[in-house]
Amino acid sequence: MIAAHIIPLPPHKLASLIMDFIHHITKALGLHVSTGANQILYLIAIIALASISGWVVRKIILIITNKVVDVRWPELGKLFQKHRTLSKCAMIIPPIVLLCMIPFAFDSDQKETRVIIAVSLIYCIIMFAQAICAIVEFVWIQYDTHRNTKNLPLKGIADVIKGVTWLVAAIIIVSIILDKSPASLLTGLGAFAAVLLLVFRNSILGLVAGVQLSTNDMVRVGDWIQIPGTDTNGLVIDVSLVVVKVRNWNNTVSMVPTSDLNSKYFVNWRYMKETGSRQVLMSVNIDTSTVKPLSDEELHTIQQKVPLLKNFIDIKLKQRAEGHTYNVFNDEAGVNGSIDTNMGLLRAYVNLYVENHPYVYLDRKRMTRILQPTPQGFPLQIFAYLTTSDWAAYESIMADMFEHITAIAPTFGLSVYQAPSTRSIYALGTDPKQGAPYFGTDPITTETPIPSTNTMPKTEA
Repeated sequence: MIAAHIIPLPPHKLASLIMDFIHHITKALGLHVSTGANQILYLIAIIALASISGWVVRKIILIITNKVVDVRWPELGKLFQKHRTLSKCAMIIPPIVLLCMIPFAFDSDQKETRVIIAVSLIYCIIMFAQAICAIVEFVWIQYDTHRNTKNLPLKGIADVIKGVTWLVAAIIIVSIILDKSPASLLTGLGAFAAVLLLVFRNSILGLVAGVQLSTNDMVRVGDWIQIPGTDTNGLVIDVSLVVVKVRNWNNTVSMVPTSDLNSKYFVNWRYMKETGSRQVLMSVNIDTSTVKPLSDEELHTIQQKVPLLKNFIDIKLKQRAEGHTYNVFNDEAGVNGSIDTNMGLLRAYVNLYVENHPYVYLDRKRMTRILQPTPQGFPLQIFAYLTTSDWAAYESIMADMFEHITAIAPTFGLSVYQAPSTRSIYALGTDPKQGAPYFGTDPITTETPIPSTNTMPKTEA
């Protein structure tokens, strides 16, 4: 008799029909079950009927909706199917059908009915939150694909909306379980504000950082960024609420907290890529002992070997004969340099070489300069901008430049510095023309004048 009161039946025809169906099935199977068992079978039958009905209704609505969308917006229909947006939204239909059947299947005044309604409501709220998140995700994907032309890191905003949705759903579910109003529950959460701040610290920092990154246009998906002091150096492939994913050049992926990009120093190479040019700032060290004054005979010899310097040397010789010895702001000479020393002449040659280079911007700052002398010699540096920002092309052009400078330096009687090696030590005591600056077997066809400062001292027999 106690079992008979597990689930009181309401006076609806639906409940009577289901109980009669269960009674006939058990009788046809030759089973003799108690009233309590019949009530349990009734509960199972109601849940199964609600689930099947919800599934059927969901399928019907999905078929109709997909047909309408495919006819009117075929591209949108394909995207809905790809991301299963409508399918996720339709998951809310089964719990709604179950809630609609409860008044007809159970007595609403009983405690058991209230439990079933609470469980159904919780199920419905979870599915509703999932549907909202599916819509938000779909909207974000469409915006990021078609409208986000600048690749702004706005995914964090979508993550925040989804997080708030689940937070509200959790509060409502807790209020249903505790049978209290959500407003009173939120009032009681004030005491746990500090705990919530600690729990959601990274999310809050990520949200603030994401807004600032987007507002200031600091980083976008597809940017090449580098964080000094770390191994992070590559392309940004995703910017979420909490983490930024960077695919490094060795195909590893670095996970960088979003807040770090807002609070720490990092380099973004996007602007270099957008301008289509990249700076050359590289030096070769000239051996100080090979720098010397040039005689007129040596000037004429170099003039014959290096046609690019012919006009420059003629102009400088003419100015020197007229008493004009200045080298700075000398527009008539064409480029900055001098004929007084082989280093000054090399500097003039490199300036001319850069000006005539097909991949150097002539309308931007460019120069050849000598930096502070070091124990490794005089650093001769090129400062210019190339007409490409492609990494491979940039490295190739810059390599060509400095290979050429290294190869042409002996023509001016200069040697590029290199720390003593086994080869140079072995060359001690040999003919200077073989030992410095190159061996005779090296592929240098130009005869190299050997400065007197680089000759070996004579030894007494």
